[in-house]
Amino acid sequence: EVADAARKRHGLPNEAIAVDVAETLRLTTDRPALLLVARNLVDNAVKYSNEPVRVHVVAQLAADGGDRPLTLTVRDEGIGIPRAELKRVFHRFYRVEHEKVRSRKGTGLGLFVVSQLVRNLGGSIHAESEGVGRGSTFEVRLPVKPPR
Repeated sequence: EVADAARKRHGLPNEAIAVDVAETLRLTTDRPALLLVARNLVDNAVKYSNEPVRVHVVAQLAADGGDRPLTLTVRDEGIGIPRAELKRVFHRFYRVEHEKVRSRKGTGLGLFVVSQLVRNLGGSIHAESEGVGRGSTFEVRLPVKPPR
C-alpha cells in the first residue's frame, strides 16, 4: 500500500520500489502511525536516490520467539550519509551537510517525526550507510503480538 502510493506520487515504475512483506504478517499497533513511518522512510529513500531509483522495503517478524519484534527495513542505493552524521539524522531540523542533500528540498523534520512515532510505538530506529554515494538503510523494530 505504501509502495504503491509512493510509486504513484513520484511517477516511478513498479521495479523502482521492491517490497518483501510476509503475507501472514499480523500485528497489534497504531496503523496510521506505522503507515506514516513507512511512508516517510520510503519517500526519503526515493528523494535521496540517484537515477534509476532502487528502493527495497522488507517487513518481517524475527524468529526468536517472545514478542517477536517486527523489523521494517528500507534500503536505497542513493546518495548515502556520512558515517559521522548517522546518529544526528533523527534530530529535529537536522539535515546532512552535503551538497547532494542540500540540493533537495526538506525541513529536517521527517526523520525526527519518524523517530518520535517509533518511540511512541515502543520501538527503535537506526540508520546505516557506508558513506556518501553508497546508499542508506533505515531499520525500525517494533514490538508485536505473534499471530495465532
